[in-house]
Amino acid sequence: MVNCERPRKPQIIPHSLPVPKPQKIDLQQEYPCPCCRGKINPLVLTEALGCDHCHKIFVLSDDSYALEQVSSPYAHSWQWDGQTWRSPKSLPAANFSLYTTIFFSLGFMAVGLWYFWTGNPVPLPPPQPVTGENQER
Repeated sequence: MVNCERPRKPQIIPHSLPVPKPQKIDLQQEYPCPCCRGKINPLVLTEALGCDHCHKIFVLSDDSYALEQVSSPYAHSWQWDGQTWRSPKSLPAANFSLYTTIFFSLGFMAVGLWYFWTGNPVPLPPPQPVTGENQER
């Protein structure tokens, strides 16, 4: 038999979904590791958390809303939204300096290309004649 059902339209997910608010991280609770599939648990006699799978060490930020990795030369941090870890840098406002740099770089390139395409190249000084005194030996 032939299936006469119409194909389903792909579900459109709006880009303006509300981002869940970060929750305060409790040192006594178990969380999934943001780096691997392990679990992070409190380390005994410290205010740190450690992963039982990848053995990375994490500490809480001063306000207890962000988890920071201390066993890495690079600063990584995550916020818990109740279900998953989110990077605070993934928000559009955090990438403002990147967008600004790209915008101004493209602007300078556009002005430079327009300047050369209009027939107004930057004049270069004429080459100097090579004489016997200027030659290297």
